[in-house]
This record gives sequence, structure tokens and C-alpha cells, in this order.
Amino acid sequence: HAPVVDGGNVLSNTQLGARTNYVTIRGFTLRNVGDGGLIAAGSSSNIITGVVFELNDVHGVTRPDTDNQAAIFLRYTDGTIVRNNHLHNEPDTRVGANIAAVFLNTNHNAIVENNDIHDFSTGIFDKYGGNSNEYRYNYIHQIDRGIIF
Repeated sequence: HAPVVDGGNVLSNTQLGARTNYVTIRGFTLRNVGDGGLIAAGSSSNIITGVVFELNDVHGVTRPDTDNQAAIFLRYTDGTIVRNNHLHNEPDTRVGANIAAVFLNTNHNAIVENNDIHDFSTGIFDKYGGNSNEYRYNYIHQIDRGIIF
């Protein structure tokens, strides 16, 4: 069975992630996790490299007091891989660009592939356009907006 992380409260900020290089997070279930599920976040002076998120199930991402929500959030990363994840059931009915299954903010060489994304307001949002990011073979359905660059 997959390890389960249950935030238990929509106002919580339960996240599982990496703030260092070369971390793989595989096979987790995250539910009821507030405004974020999986995260890889660096800074302009500390780019995070080589993070992999795969075979995870993230659902129930909502926090009514903010519109910055994501099942997977990437900021200041290089070479991150997001693949074979099931990202679904964001109960927030607001439609905002900052509410997305996969939210990228200043990333380079990311690969987002083979993910099943549904019941979110936005599937994938690359906020600042990134550099050499690839999006391929994702099944994005039952959402308001597919991919935003």
C-alpha cells in the first residue's frame, strides 16, 4: 500500500517535497492538503536540480483563503520530472490561473509527462514561460483550462 499523507483540514498547509537536489518522491497518496501537495522550491540564488515526482496520487487540494493552490508546485528548479501522477478533485470552484494541478514558477528543463489530471480549474500553468520545459502525453480532462503558458 502507498504511504498516505492526510492534511485533515482545508486550512492546513501540508506539503511533501524537496528543497535540496536529487530527491525522488514516488508512490505517495496526499489528500486534504490545503494549498499544496508536492513541492520542489528553490530561490533565484539556489536552483533546485534533479527532483522527480512520480506515481503519486494527490487530491483534495483546496484552501478558501488563497488562490495559490497546486497539487504539484515547482519554483526555481532545473531538470525536474513530473510523471505518471494522478492529480484530481480540487473541490475549489473558483477559476484562477494560480489554481492548477501542476504549477511551475521560474523553472527550466522540466518534463511533465504521462499524468492523469482532472477536476481542477487549470491542468498545467507555466507562470513565467520557463525555459525548455516539455509537456507531453498528459491526459487532461474535466477541467476549465488545459495548459497555460
